[in-house]
Amino acid sequence: MTIPTGGTMKRNHPIHLAFVLSALLPAVGCTPVRHDPALTRDLAPILHRLDDSGAIVSARVIELPSGRELYAEDAGHPFTPASNMKLVVTAAALDALGRRFTYDTYLVRSGDDVWIVGTGDPALGDIRLADRHKRDPYAVLDEWARLLKQKGLTRIAGNLCYDESWFEMKQLHDDWSQRSRIEWYACPVSGLNFNDNCIDVTVTPADAGAPVSYTIAPPTQVVTIVNNCVSHGDGKPADIVREFTSNVFTLTGRATKRTELQSKPVTQPGLFLADAFRLALESNGISVTGELRPIAVRRDERGAPRDGEILAIHRTPLAEVLWRTNTHSQNLFAECLAKTVGRQWAASWWLRQPGSWANARQAVPDRLRKLGVSTRGLRMADGSGLSHGNKVTARLLTDLLKAMHSHPDAAMYRQSLSKVGVEGTLRNRMKDLKGRVFAKTGYINSVRTLSGYVQTRDGRWLAFSFLYNRIPGSVTPFEELQDEAVHVLAEWSPEDTE
Repeated sequence: MTIPTGGTMKRNHPIHLAFVLSALLPAVGCTPVRHDPALTRDLAPILHRLDDSGAIVSARVIELPSGRELYAEDAGHPFTPASNMKLVVTAAALDALGRRFTYDTYLVRSGDDVWIVGTGDPALGDIRLADRHKRDPYAVLDEWARLLKQKGLTRIAGNLCYDESWFEMKQLHDDWSQRSRIEWYACPVSGLNFNDNCIDVTVTPADAGAPVSYTIAPPTQVVTIVNNCVSHGDGKPADIVREFTSNVFTLTGRATKRTELQSKPVTQPGLFLADAFRLALESNGISVTGELRPIAVRRDERGAPRDGEILAIHRTPLAEVLWRTNTHSQNLFAECLAKTVGRQWAASWWLRQPGSWANARQAVPDRLRKLGVSTRGLRMADGSGLSHGNKVTARLLTDLLKAMHSHPDAAMYRQSLSKVGVEGTLRNRMKDLKGRVFAKTGYINSVRTLSGYVQTRDGRWLAFSFLYNRIPGSVTPFEELQDEAVHVLAEWSPEDTE
C-alpha cells in the first residue's frame, strides 16, 4: 500500500496554534475556543513525542454531552482514518436502518428448484458470532436440509439456485491492492456471504517427510487444494496461499503439529454458499439433480422474494453486525453495512439500484448530516477503511461520537465498540482502564488511529480522536502514545483547570 501524500512541514505545537487563533479569530468576528490549559499541557508532549519520525498527528477531545472542546490539534485537517472509518459507517447504519433491523436470508422453493436469496448478511456462518452464542456456525445449512426432508424431499429435481443480486456484482474495491485481495481482510463483498467468504484449512502431520492431511471448513468442492506441505522436518512453517484470480490454494512449508492456517478468501461467494448447502443436503440424504445456478428474483422493498414459497428465513440482528464490525474490526461486515445503507438511500429516491460503493458514498454523508454532523473534510472510498482514499477529520469523528452519545440507541452503539482489557482489538491494551474505555482502533500501512469514549475518574464522559498518519515504520510506538494519552484523559477533571 502507498503512503499518503502531502506536505512535509511539521504541524505547529497546539499551544502555539491556540495563541495564533486567539489573535486572529476576534478579527473575523468569531469567538475563540478556550481549551483546557492543564489538559493541553499534559497531552501535547505525549502526542508530539515522535514528531522527529516524520509522522503527523490530528487530535481532538470534547466533553460530553455538552461538546465543549477541551483540546484540539489540527482537528479540521483530513487524515486517513484506517478502520476508524467504521465508526462513521456503523453510526450511519444504526441511524438509517434502526435498532430492530435484521439481515434476512431466505430459503425458497419454486417448482423443482430450491433458492437461497440473500440481502447482504455478512454474519451467515461467522465463527466468532457462533462462538459467542455457543452454536455451530454452519448449523443453518443443516437446519434447512432437515426442513426440506420434513417436507418429504429426498431429491431436488431441479436446480439449487442462489441470488446475490441485492448488492452490486462488483465485489472487490478498486482501491484494494492485488496482494490484499487474496487475504481474508479484503474478501469479496456479496449479497450472499458465508463463513466471512473464506475457507479455513487445518493441516495434520503424518510420517516424517510425507504430505500432511488437511480438512476444509466449511466443506466445499468449489476450491482446489495443491498439497505441497510436508510433515515434520526443517523449513518454514505450514502456510496457505491463493492464486490471484481463482480458487486454487497451495499448502506450503512443514507441519510438526496440527495447525489451523490463516483464513483465505474465495471467489464467487454465492456459489461458495450454494455448494456448502449442497453438501449439507447430501449429508442429510437429499440429492441435487440439477446445477448450482445464479438467479435474480423479484423482491419487495425489504428483499423478500415475491415469487416461490418461502420455507425459512434466517435473521441476523443489526446489533450483532455492529458488534463484529467495531469490536473485531471485521471489514466484510463494514462493507455490507455501507452497501445496505447505500441501497436504502437509493430506494428513498425511487432508484432501483443494488447496494453499491457508489450509492454508499452518497448515503453515509447524507445520514451524518441528518445527525447534525458536518461532513467537511470527509471523503469516503470504502466502508471498512482499508482504502487510503478515505479521509476524515478528528473534528468529524468526535462530533459524531457526541451525536451518538445522545442518540436513542447510544447504548447499542457504544457496546459495539472494542472494550479495553475485555474483548476485540483493545483486549490487550490499557487493562487498568477496564470498563472505562470504549473505542475503535485503526491500522493500515503508515496509519494508526484510535477514537472513542473514555470515562474520567469522576464519572464524566469524554469523546476523543487521536489520528496518526505518515508513520515511517512500526506503528507500535504510536499505539503506545495513544494509550498514554487516553490515560491522561481518564484522570482529567475540571478541577485540574488552571
